[in-house]
Amino acid sequence: MKKLPKQEYTAEFKEQAVKRAQEVGVGVAARELGLVEQTLRNWVKAAAAGKLRAVGAKPVMPEQMELSRLRAENARLKMHVDILKRRRRTSPRMRCEYAWIDAQRRDYPLPDMCEMLAVSVSGYRAWHRGGKPDRTRLSDPQAVVLIKSIHAQVRAAYGSRRMHRELQGRGHRIGLRRVERLMREHGMRARHKRRFKATTDSKHSMPGAPNLLARNFTPEALNRVWTRDITYIQTGEGWLYLTIVLDLFNRNQRQQKADYLFATEPDSPICC
Repeated sequence: MKKLPKQEYTAEFKEQAVKRAQEVGVGVAARELGLVEQTLRNWVKAAAAGKLRAVGAKPVMPEQMELSRLRAENARLKMHVDILKRRRRTSPRMRCEYAWIDAQRRDYPLPDMCEMLAVSVSGYRAWHRGGKPDRTRLSDPQAVVLIKSIHAQVRAAYGSRRMHRELQGRGHRIGLRRVERLMREHGMRARHKRRFKATTDSKHSMPGAPNLLARNFTPEALNRVWTRDITYIQTGEGWLYLTIVLDLFNRNQRQQKADYLFATEPDSPICC
């Protein structure tokens, strides 16, 4: 049975371990998760008292947790770029990816180097041991609790593929198909954000403007009836606004693109 390192004992992990203990008992849950039974009993008592926390951690706000996660992800991406740059500068004579990884172990974490060079951690370890495979793997109960704890940490933002990469990045040997099966069996799905939809707010108690046109769309001369409309378009620069001004007599029109200031200053003059 693989014993999980202490850094995996996050508040979310402890909560899932306590839930498992309540379902099957402390002794069975401790054996399933590779925990000391007394440790799990202490967590159950702490949860009952409302004092369950991560190892050496203080209570943090959700915003602080998200900021910490984004900073860690940014640092991880920068490290991946450094790994690829160093690999490109390496002598062509060192063609073996495992040998190159072994030479860089003091500078970069093993899971990140294996991910960037498209090799498995277990493959490297087998090469390092002279071809002996590593039989240590997560049990299903351990994997489920870890997946649930990560699922809670990222607020259900990860699907099976991102969850698989996260577990491998933490040094756990587990396959993508197995992650998919466990997430499906326990009802864990990625929560997709709804796309922002901008609409006109017509539900208000403010008085409406008088209907001066009265559906007379055929004026008798120029500059008698002008109409206009505005819409907004999402671009790489942000939200841009487009307004069209139209003379109903001969349908001559003038168009203008405006930035956010135009939308906030509707009385500003329109340039042709």
